Amino acid sequence: MEFIFIGDANGHGPEVVELFGYTFPKGVSVAVDDNKAVAKLSSNGHFQAQEKQAKAGNPLESMTKDELEELGREHGIELDKRKSVTKLINEVQEAIDAN
Repeated sequence: MEFIFIGDANGHGPEVVELFGYTFPKGVSVAVDDNKAVAKLSSNGHFQAQEKQAKAGNPLESMTKDELEELGREHGIELDKRKSVTKLINEVQEAIDAN
């Protein structure tokens, strides 16, 4: 999921905030893979949630960790879902390319 730091209703406050190991410049969409961070940010009025948009050309980027895990198994690998989505995508892509 992606989040945009929108600040407060009056437009005051910092231009950049750092939370949960992520840096959020005001008005810029930031991908967040940590489930605890997603839960906290989803209920924070200073952030706007957005669904991740898949980048053109790689359908793996629109998959969830569970979907990547299933696809990885189909290609003979086990994934550690504690890793980021980006790392899981890279591992699955390597397994697909190796076959």
